[in-house]
Amino acid sequence: MLPWQPFHRIIEQVYFPAERTHVWVDVAKHSTNLFAFLKCARRYFADAATEEILDEFRPSLVPFQESVYKTQGYLVRLLPVDVSLFLGGDSPSA
Repeated sequence: MLPWQPFHRIIEQVYFPAERTHVWVDVAKHSTNLFAFLKCARRYFADAATEEILDEFRPSLVPFQESVYKTQGYLVRLLPVDVSLFLGGDSPSA
């Protein structure tokens, strides 16, 4: 099982640094690879990760505040959910 917290810290440090004086990675160049990796890795998060992630980010889901967009991005990237099942993809029992 993989912990999700290190991936949260990586995203926070790369995309939302406290100071923008230097960037240690070309964000545009590596974001595709990072997000593709997360899409594969999140299936290996512990079963408790979904609840932990929701507990971490649910307080930031405040309508009419800009923080909701950042929170939405974290949920999309970190929650171990197969969205294709909700979008008309094949069901696991098929």
